[in-house]
Amino acid sequence: MMEQIDVVLKWYKEMSCSLFYPNPKNILELLQALDAANHLERIPAVWEDIKQMGFHRRPELLEELLSLMSREQHPDEIQQAFAKCAEDIKAVHEQSGREQVQLQWTSSTVGCIALLFARAGRTQDAWNMMERFQQINRIPTDQVLDGFWNCAKQTNCPDEAIKLVKLAASLGLPASHRLKSRTEEEFELSEKQK
Repeated sequence: MMEQIDVVLKWYKEMSCSLFYPNPKNILELLQALDAANHLERIPAVWEDIKQMGFHRRPELLEELLSLMSREQHPDEIQQAFAKCAEDIKAVHEQSGREQVQLQWTSSTVGCIALLFARAGRTQDAWNMMERFQQINRIPTDQVLDGFWNCAKQTNCPDEAIKLVKLAASLGLPASHRLKSRTEEEFELSEKQK
């Protein structure tokens, strides 16, 4: 944790799975070190290692990965890589088999994946995740709602913003009034849309 991140990554590459087989706690520490050094662009490579090591069904690792990737907006290339990781994590949650216990969706997991898809311009995938909030009887956070609304604004899609307002209203969220006002103020809406 106190070493330079470049040195840590060099050791990790040289020793991982040959001289040293990391456990989930070591991977969490590596993710925290990447966060502290502001090298989140390396997360997709770590995700590939997590899958190879068989840790891809560990909820604590999945939550940490998603949290770090969705915390803030990144350049487009990184957002696309993060969306690919989110797609893999979504697939892990949807896997079922006799030998596997199905992972439970949490509000945090659904919200982070929806944000990652929205930021990468994968609107339909993001909507599928937003609709999952109703399916699993969970509530999106204001951060998720605002992040999704901001993506609708950036792509100039008033219909997406309106759908978001309807979703928030159907869930009885107080944020629905704020989102409705922002949508009316910042989009040119037709009478039907109003």
